[in-house]
Amino acid sequence: MSASTPEGRALETYISVSREEFIRMNTIDHKLTHELYTLAKPFTDVGLYDSTTTFFKGLIRDVIEHKISHYEHIIKKFERKYGMSFSDFSKKLEQGATIKEEDDWMEWEAAINMLGAWGETAETQIS
Repeated sequence: MSASTPEGRALETYISVSREEFIRMNTIDHKLTHELYTLAKPFTDVGLYDSTTTFFKGLIRDVIEHKISHYEHIIKKFERKYGMSFSDFSKKLEQGATIKEEDDWMEWEAAINMLGAWGETAETQIS
């Protein structure tokens, strides 16, 4: 296929764009890898972590555990405030609710959903 035909020019343009995109992606990957290594280096240099990978796995584990604890705290706060489970509170609101109770219900539900999402993440990430 010749570059002088429309098909040839289209293929040449596609290959050119793909090559540029490939170079851009590799540059981004290299920069990111370097930045991550630089962030972990002080912690590995003093022996707190044995590798960059261990550092980031620990960091991710800590974030996940913090988020789980945060949402558990919110759920317990509402259980104490209303003296019942979310399910029971939801049934109670079917009979009528104040705006504050509806706001609390939405925040409580969001906390339950987020706890579930972070819990699923923990199952796949923490080992």
